[in-house]
Amino acid sequence: MSAPAVIQRLRLEDILPAVIAAAVAMVHVLIALDGGNDGVTGVHSSIAAVLAVMFVPVLLFWRRRPLATAAAVIVLLVLWEVNWLWALPGNMGVTPLLLASPLVVYSATRHGRPARAGVVVLLVMLVGAILSPLLWRFEDGVAGTTMVYDPLATLDWLLIQWALLVMVFFVARSRRHAAAQARELEDARMRIAEDRQVAVRERERALIAREIHDVLAHSLTLINVQAGAGQVSGAQDAALQGIRETSSAALAEVRSIVRALRSSDGPSDGSGTEPTAGLAQVPDLLRRFTEAGLVIEEQLPDGAGTDVPQIVQLAVQRVLAESLGNALRHQGAGTQVGVEVQVMDDANRVALTVVSRGSVTGEGAQEGSGTGIVGMRERVTSLGGDLDVVFDAASDVVTVSAVLPIDPARPVRPVQRKGNGL
Repeated sequence: MSAPAVIQRLRLEDILPAVIAAAVAMVHVLIALDGGNDGVTGVHSSIAAVLAVMFVPVLLFWRRRPLATAAAVIVLLVLWEVNWLWALPGNMGVTPLLLASPLVVYSATRHGRPARAGVVVLLVMLVGAILSPLLWRFEDGVAGTTMVYDPLATLDWLLIQWALLVMVFFVARSRRHAAAQARELEDARMRIAEDRQVAVRERERALIAREIHDVLAHSLTLINVQAGAGQVSGAQDAALQGIRETSSAALAEVRSIVRALRSSDGPSDGSGTEPTAGLAQVPDLLRRFTEAGLVIEEQLPDGAGTDVPQIVQLAVQRVLAESLGNALRHQGAGTQVGVEVQVMDDANRVALTVVSRGSVTGEGAQEGSGTGIVGMRERVTSLGGDLDVVFDAASDVVTVSAVLPIDPARPVRPVQRKGNGL
């Protein structure tokens, strides 16, 4: 990364320690300039000024490079202590120790990798504080005022430095743990969001598969039966007409599904994405299966059931189409089927019953995919309804019963069943 890019990413808390260090360095530079020709003292003042200036760029990266900063600060403080001892009994002025030591303890503990690096830096700084210039005091003697190392007399300063370093260490460790917990919570939220997205995609895939199956399964079954019947009977024209009607209806429903998948807002031409199937299409659906060979006895409600929500009508039509398709595939042409559709506004329910009588191994029976009943149950239960599929092997009777609420917000009242003797 280039230097301008690094500078642009620096924040106020990054440069503030360096600004303070620059102010301290300026003091030492002025002292060195004032006493630069004063023999040995001038040499030590110049060394102190150089070391003080070197603290400025080092502290600029205390947060971004915590361990490198700590190592550099330790080296500079050691050099500072050596120059201090070398210059005795002279006084080298303000020490950077009080600023640099707590800062690198905090940065190494808060941002360092590995986490134990902060403990190492703390121990080094605790040991270094024993030789801190703050533990020296001025003493008047025969030779004049000198500086004397007296840790017992200045024990309070040592304890203050240790307490400060330990307090900074625990504050930094606490903030590190809090940041780690925040990251874990964020990671958990991201995993939950990803799991939800996966679940949504799976539901969408299941929905698309169910819609395609429901649209095409019974249509292709009808086409297959009509083509076979036309070939056997020689009535190719009638068979082709039936195939044309069935395929046209299937194509219309597939186009509706594709439009709904392409845009949640619907096409701009105003054609809409509403389902093309409903209670109004039930008679035509029964007619096509009758032409394909089923013997259907129907009991349908008066009118088209326009007060029933379109999605409920679609579910009834899909379950009916799947049930009739299963009867035609598995029980064959000639199967007797009873269909009853009841719209009961007072009971807040739409009930569908399909009873087919015929051997599941009868002539013309076909093998299914095994997903039809699963799709019917998913569709009905998603709307708050119930679906039952019962096969009586003794009498070769398959009964499909579906009950869906008209208004999901209202309870569904039970109704006395009439039985399945359609």
